[in-house]
Amino acid sequence: MGNVGKSTDDQNHRADTRNPDWDAYVPDGQGRTDEQIRADVHAALAGDDGQPDQTLSVSVQDGIVTLSGRVSSADEQQKVLEQVRSVPSVKEVRDELQS
Repeated sequence: MGNVGKSTDDQNHRADTRNPDWDAYVPDGQGRTDEQIRADVHAALAGDDGQPDQTLSVSVQDGIVTLSGRVSSADEQQKVLEQVRSVPSVKEVRDELQS
């Protein structure tokens, strides 16, 4: 009876994801490890050839992503920041990029 009045679906969540390391439902990417977030950030920043950008460094601690390295312009910097912010489970992005 502990679930009385609780919805069993997650319609209030923006996105549903599955954690590849667990066979369990993980709403909004909750419960994801920093290494999983880091891998997703690298994938989001991969070039058209699918290769990671070697000029950027990505570190993640407790869902907080720190980016460092060089970008070619302020526009590219903003694009990188937007891409990283769109990754599930990213709580904050610390920008240490140089242009």
